[in-house]
Amino acid sequence: MLGLRARAHASDLSLGHDGDGDGGGAGTRFVDHPKSLKGNNDLLTLTRPQVIDDVHEGYLNAGAEIIETNTFCSTSISQADYGLESIVRLGAARALSLSLMHALSIVSDQLSDGSIRCTN
Repeated sequence: MLGLRARAHASDLSLGHDGDGDGGGAGTRFVDHPKSLKGNNDLLTLTRPQVIDDVHEGYLNAGAEIIETNTFCSTSISQADYGLESIVRLGAARALSLSLMHALSIVSDQLSDGSIRCTN
């Protein structure tokens, strides 16, 4: 399987610990959004990509060989809780772009792994 040996990797990018309480930094794009965005950390890929960049860089510099996208709840079912079903494709594409950029820029044999887990 691609010649990869079994190795430990740190890849959980769900960012549930972000702690700013407003949906992971909803930024100005969603400032007037009618629903609470608290807990919607998938928005970081669109509103604060530097946060995602910093996490990816930290994992890769620490020796991780696989990093995940920040797409823990990037499904229309999950985003419906926030009234944001329409951003699912854009958010997932941006998350993949961010992780691939880092995986390819640091070391060519590191991998980017997409992850979608919760469907509410």
